[in-house]
Amino acid sequence: MRVLTRTLTGAAATGAAVVAALGLAAGPASAAVTSATVTGGGSFSAASGAVVFKDATTGFSVTCASDTVAGVAPNGTYTTGAPTAIRVGSLSSGTFTSCAYALGPLSFAAQSVPWPVDVTGPTSAGVTAISMPGAVLHMTGACAATLTGTVSGTYSDSGHSLSLNGGSLTASAVSGTCVGLSNGDTFTLTGALIFSPATLVIQAV
Repeated sequence: MRVLTRTLTGAAATGAAVVAALGLAAGPASAAVTSATVTGGGSFSAASGAVVFKDATTGFSVTCASDTVAGVAPNGTYTTGAPTAIRVGSLSSGTFTSCAYALGPLSFAAQSVPWPVDVTGPTSAGVTAISMPGAVLHMTGACAATLTGTVSGTYSDSGHSLSLNGGSLTASAVSGTCVGLSNGDTFTLTGALIFSPATLVIQAV
């Protein structure tokens, strides 16, 4: 019998507060996009104080306190993939560590990189919808699993920040002490990643 464990407490609340403080909780709805222009681009890294992996099937959640990703978004104007998803860059690495779990430490690492970084809607008030399809994350530690699917969010030009706001990741190869997690469960990913250098601007229409 599945026992549910809910771990979204202090650290997760901190992550939510970061997102709210940055004004990134809400983003533009996806709509047809015809072109996307990147300026101030190139190689980037991004870090977060807290990212939450939540099982939308059961409510099980894990909060990771130390998170870093890296990738590239070259300068240019792009149209390939319009009107649904225009590729503007890629993510080459990602690690999520210091993850709170009652039965032991956990960590997540990006697999099958690079992940594409796509613009999925026009920019509104300096905020652009972003999607990373083909995402694969491997969870290790007290509980092991592979999460596969799409990570989504919104990028803020003024904050040079990516607000992760859900997506859909399906769990497979679940093993170990995984209380509240089963194969086929769907995960969402939330948190705010701050980019460095703080130069990247994405404008889509």
